[in-house]
Amino acid sequence: TNTDNAKTQKYKCLQRLKKLFFQV
Repeated sequence: TNTDNAKTQKYKCLQRLKKLFFQV
């Protein structure tokens, strides 16, 4: 569904941010 897709996108974004934070 559209809402589910938005959730996944948000989750992916958060995961990417976490990776960046942990890399530093």
